[in-house]
Amino acid sequence: MNAPAAAISTWLVSNRLPYRLDDQGSTLECTDGGLVTALLPVHQAGSSWWVGQGGFPESPGFADRLETERVVDVAIPPGIAKDHYSGASNGAIWPLFHYFPGIAVFVPAEWTAYRAVNQAFADAILARAKPGDRVWIHDYQLMLLPAMLRAREASLVIGYFHHIPFPASEVLKIHPARDELITGLLGADLVGFHTLEYARHFAGSAARLLGIEAVAEELHVEDRLVRVGAFPLGIDAQGLLAAMDTAEHALAKERILSQLGGRRLILGVDRLDYTKGILERLAAFERFLRLHPEWRDRVTFVQLCVPSRIEVERYERLRQAVEREVGRINGELGSTGHAPISYLFQRRGLDDLTALYRVADVCLVTPLRDGLNLVCKEYAAASEDLDAVLVLSEFAGAAEEMGEALVVNPYDTEAVAVAIARALEMPLTERRRRMGALRQRVLEADNRDWAHGFLQAMDEVDRRNRANASRDLAGADLERQRAQLRGHLALAAFDADILDGIGDDDRGLRQAVAAAQQAGAQPVVISSLPRAAIDSRWGDLPAWMAAERGAFVRDPAGTWLAMPPGEPFAAWRTEVRRYLDQRARVVPRSYVAENEASLHWHVGRRPSALVDAMLRETAHMLDGMLARGSWQATRAVGGLVVRSANHHAGTALDVVAQRLGLPAGAQVLTVGDRFSDDALFR
Repeated sequence: MNAPAAAISTWLVSNRLPYRLDDQGSTLECTDGGLVTALLPVHQAGSSWWVGQGGFPESPGFADRLETERVVDVAIPPGIAKDHYSGASNGAIWPLFHYFPGIAVFVPAEWTAYRAVNQAFADAILARAKPGDRVWIHDYQLMLLPAMLRAREASLVIGYFHHIPFPASEVLKIHPARDELITGLLGADLVGFHTLEYARHFAGSAARLLGIEAVAEELHVEDRLVRVGAFPLGIDAQGLLAAMDTAEHALAKERILSQLGGRRLILGVDRLDYTKGILERLAAFERFLRLHPEWRDRVTFVQLCVPSRIEVERYERLRQAVEREVGRINGELGSTGHAPISYLFQRRGLDDLTALYRVADVCLVTPLRDGLNLVCKEYAAASEDLDAVLVLSEFAGAAEEMGEALVVNPYDTEAVAVAIARALEMPLTERRRRMGALRQRVLEADNRDWAHGFLQAMDEVDRRNRANASRDLAGADLERQRAQLRGHLALAAFDADILDGIGDDDRGLRQAVAAAQQAGAQPVVISSLPRAAIDSRWGDLPAWMAAERGAFVRDPAGTWLAMPPGEPFAAWRTEVRRYLDQRARVVPRSYVAENEASLHWHVGRRPSALVDAMLRETAHMLDGMLARGSWQATRAVGGLVVRSANHHAGTALDVVAQRLGLPAGAQVLTVGDRFSDDALFR
């Protein structure tokens, strides 16, 4: 197969390809679905390839056809593919990430298959991609792929979008390979989710489980920024509105109205899955009928279940349970002329589906947990007359965007029953006001805007990372560049924790200070040590010194300067000290040092994995404790430091610059770690 042309720069990656063979097995045709309709315009623009599993024939002729369509079919042996998809992906990750840990099954052999499939995708992409290409990876079946690509081709611009919920760290920790999953996603430049809640869960998990520093929506990973954000997927609004303008749609609408015979219609549309809350919805509808017997012959509840994974025993049992409940409720609450529930286990074309949407007075979208849920958006877009009410689960990702719906807890049967009654009895003016706002919002943000917006965000993160790429600079390197620096450098700031050696060996720091002075610069040393320790250890060092990461500054003559006032330390010292002392008591040989403007929990330069996890947990807890003030808990060499967010290396450098009266355009060299010294570099 020929290599792609040089102009190709974008690789769209999903577990399944967007094409399938037609019934004759001779022609490729597009599949349907929100992701496919969102990405096909990008793919068909002529500058991208789509990578996935298609299971297409391996004949040379068919390979040429795939080449023409710019499709890469990753060949996976059937046994490995099954263990990856049905086992590790849908038997472990899917239930756990939807908050069903009790039914998640973790099988080592299936996780081995998961790794193997991700590696096969990496091999297929890297065999074709060029340095600097864009790779956009989709969903939970490929969570290891970003890091695999990054390890072998660091110049790739990598985006990942997670289409299902991302759980809180307490739930994620159940997965035996939770660290590997997070590390896999951190290989991306941009990690996207449907909601801010999922984005926060991922950032919190990276911080608590791996100690990754997070600032706002950015994670600091080695020498890169990884942006984490919410990018809620839109619907194919153009396709939906076009389907509503067909003769088939009009006929379907008339047929449904005739079958209803004047009754009000309540609609549920779901893929058959235990996360969709179908049994709970049936219980709520039954409760509604028992609370309001006057509605029994005046309303029909149509529950459309789209077949899904019917070969899996759990899903077949769910189907049987749903059908059993429908029969029981109809038998107990129906009449000879009317069954209150009409249950359909089938797929419907868009013409029929939009007809159901337009006729339905109420739509029940009540999953127990859902990444987003596009049904509620499709229902809003189809409700042209605005005479409709949406009842929406608070556990659907779309609930963040659709506050005008009647938002319910799907586990609260009574509350959902009350919401159904309220929806049916809601005044027309209120129905139109709520649905009008929902429909406008849905139509203004379709799936094509989502795709292009995500790609633009990928490029922006890449530009920032390229512009801010750090370089390692040892003392010898500084010596070699001394001639070039002379006459241009006014100030050199050094992180003592980076350049200081182990124990009492501080030759690296002293060498850097001497090199800066020889280059004509004023050296500034930033240290986490208190003032007394700096005077004792470096009293002879003719350099500006900053103690406690910038809380205090000493001039080269040894005089400590007055610093700008900050929030009083005493307001939180006792509470934080008590908490740190509790943590220190369970870590052998660790201790808490109380300085003038900070607290430092020392655990040693090489903490064990257990202590390292405790440090991450402690920092997370203290962040919540200190959120009301201008203080922060940060990791440091050998432990954890709690200090003022307003007194840092950057403010210390400002004080020195003011004292020296540096002219405009003065050159400043900073040597340290890009992320822990972020304030210094800013």
